Amino acid sequence: MADFVMRWACKIAVAVAAVLVAFVVYVAVGGLQAVGGQRSVSVIEGLAVAEWDCRDYFWYIYGRLPKKLNIELDDAVKHILDKPTGVFGTPCGFFNISEKLRQWLNNDPVGIEVYERCYGGMFVDAARIYIVVTDHACKEKIAGTIGDLAKQFGTEVVFLKGRYTYKQLIQWADALKDRLYREENGGRLSQMCNYTRAFWANFDVARNLVNIYVQPKCLSPSVVKELAKLVDELEIPREAVLVEDRPEMGALFVVLPCPTRCPC
Repeated sequence: MADFVMRWACKIAVAVAAVLVAFVVYVAVGGLQAVGGQRSVSVIEGLAVAEWDCRDYFWYIYGRLPKKLNIELDDAVKHILDKPTGVFGTPCGFFNISEKLRQWLNNDPVGIEVYERCYGGMFVDAARIYIVVTDHACKEKIAGTIGDLAKQFGTEVVFLKGRYTYKQLIQWADALKDRLYREENGGRLSQMCNYTRAFWANFDVARNLVNIYVQPKCLSPSVVKELAKLVDELEIPREAVLVEDRPEMGALFVVLPCPTRCPC
């Protein structure tokens, strides 16, 4: 009798788990579709404003242009859009290649000059390494450093032409984070929006820009105008910034494991 009850209890538990998984996937997909609507970018006071869409962050995987991209639409981008890998993960030899590049950028005189002047950062999917540069001359120097190692692992390296360097993006994002925190705690923005953690900033290498995230309930033309003033005061180019209304805190998201095509 105990075994019979145990078997049925297991069956019920499996059924409940399946229903919960289906519900979570339904909510996650539905939420992404609702959040990632069809609105295009609008411009207020020279700042691009768009609705948050997670697919914009991974445009190179989905093979679709994001709403705002500070990367030149050249043959490299067309190649990505025509033949996206469609798979999250890291390519073969990524850690070896990235470590060699990091050491070169930090310790070699030529690498240091490249980092300061034209290195825009790196991002990956399961088959490719993408490196952003602001000057094509730096592409040759980086390729000469990691090209042979990438070939050994059979990993494709794609160079993209961006407007801003990695160093600039980090500095601007850090400056915005600090300023937005102070604005929310007794500054001008606190008088316009009473929500906790309604504003924060980050940078996005894959789109070569700085994000300012705003709670949807706080996003308005007057708030964007105030953000434009802050951007100017910090001497950040308005073209480098994208204001996005992010999902409400507490929304349900599912993080799936990232598969990889790397057999090694």
